Amino acid sequence: MGLATFQGFVWGMMLTVMPLLARSLGATEAQLGAIAIVPAAITIVFSIPGNAMALKYGRTALFIWSQLIGVLCGVLFWTTRSLGFMVVPQLVFGISHMFFWPAYMAHLTEIVPAPVRARVIGYALAISSIGTTAGPAVGGYLIDKMGFRSVFVVYAVVSLAGCVLSRQFPHSEQRNHLSVFRTLSEGVTGIGKIIGRPVIQLTTFSALLLYTNVGTIEYFLPALLRDKGYTATLIGTTVTLRTGGLMVIRLIIGDLVSRVGANPLLVGAIALCAAAAAAVALLPVPAFILPVSFIAGAAFGVCPVVVSTIIAENTFGEERSLGMALDSVACNAGRVNCGFALGAAAQAYGFANAIIAGNGLVAAGALALWAFYGRPARQRLGSQGLKKPGPERQRLEG
Repeated sequence: MGLATFQGFVWGMMLTVMPLLARSLGATEAQLGAIAIVPAAITIVFSIPGNAMALKYGRTALFIWSQLIGVLCGVLFWTTRSLGFMVVPQLVFGISHMFFWPAYMAHLTEIVPAPVRARVIGYALAISSIGTTAGPAVGGYLIDKMGFRSVFVVYAVVSLAGCVLSRQFPHSEQRNHLSVFRTLSEGVTGIGKIIGRPVIQLTTFSALLLYTNVGTIEYFLPALLRDKGYTATLIGTTVTLRTGGLMVIRLIIGDLVSRVGANPLLVGAIALCAAAAAAVALLPVPAFILPVSFIAGAAFGVCPVVVSTIIAENTFGEERSLGMALDSVACNAGRVNCGFALGAAAQAYGFANAIIAGNGLVAAGALALWAFYGRPARQRLGSQGLKKPGPERQRLEG
């Protein structure tokens, strides 16, 4: 969890920095969207092959690689002086997180027993979210007081510390259990089997919707607030409150799953995320932005825990890294969808209108998702996802 806290800190810090840096270098709305999606695009292309490497080298190797690449990313951002060059550190940033998060979630779901998985994953992600909560405020403060370059020095130093911490993981993990997936072609075949399961299709589409919403918040909302004249410190504080809401909800996520059910909770949270983002764009004043940011974070905080739990319950141990990589692909496809489509919309109609329109589509998608999986299907998928394994899994694991 300490390593995830470090990774979350630099991720959260860069959420504030990236759009502000792009705007300071003269990015138009469309250019901002195009640059913002670079990490997501690289993740879509290489997440599954990259995490298939864990099947050969072990997850510890991926943790170490992600931190070393993070050091390089900090150095490259530090040298950035033009909008065009920003693509290079954005690529490296995407590679670093592509290696880390699917491997970390697979590791976490495997060490937690199934009956308490949602609850314990919620606790673990709440603790690691401390870094994500602090990162945006620290990034905004550093920009206002010392400029962008100070942020990138901090990024490199934290990544270097994370590299040292990564070496504490056992290097032999998983190697004796993954002979089925030693090659990339077998890994791709495994993805085909995973995506054929209806419950995985549900979570994949949910992730696509959710991260279209997240893209509007990460890419365009900071630029909207900057254009309104707000300081980087205030912008960072809104992101910090959002991650604070995320951290709080994860402390009670296990009880929410038990009371409401996995799939209704997931779809409802996506709809609330969309409503909160659109509301901030409609009324971008601090007295409204700050509490709504907290609510948006709480709604978002539900989703990764539920999705990871469902994936863990519907994949075998040797498939889990690939299952988490598939989720990462869906998440980043949402970001790319947002960056391209809404970047162009923001260029034509402004940031606020693009955010409102994009989240209107997310809300419509959540409603369609709810309607498509009628009540019997929702009950069936919820049972399969969180309560007990299906017949095929019982047979194979028995």
